[in-house]
Amino acid sequence: MILRLVKQLNPKVVVSADQGYNQNFIHLFHPLVVLLDSIDASGSGADIVNKIERFLIQPRIENAVLAQYRTAAKIAPWREIFASVGFVQGQFSNFTETQAECLLKRVQVRGFQVEKRQGSMFLYWQRGELGSVSAWKC
Repeated sequence: MILRLVKQLNPKVVVSADQGYNQNFIHLFHPLVVLLDSIDASGSGADIVNKIERFLIQPRIENAVLAQYRTAAKIAPWREIFASVGFVQGQFSNFTETQAECLLKRVQVRGFQVEKRQGSMFLYWQRGELGSVSAWKC
């Protein structure tokens, strides 16, 4: 497992970014719709939207479809995976949280919000989760 190799490097902090992907096939589409809705609200050009669809959304849908036909064992939640190799979840500093809020205020599009929960920071668009980040220590 790659996390064991990372742990051997003895980093001070490992940051994990989760895209809000749900292993349940039906629930896969909700975060994708939320993502597309947020991009649409930002007024991005068709070229940017096409690239996002091609390089981000299409692979996620393809992977979900392929996963339905695999007989591999279910993957444990990422928190359990980090803990199983000896990582301990860290806390974000007040500066980091303030920086995230400041970035959202600079965005000209309303509807984004950051929420801190279970030691992670989640990014939402109109109450739909886009992703989260967490910090882990050896």
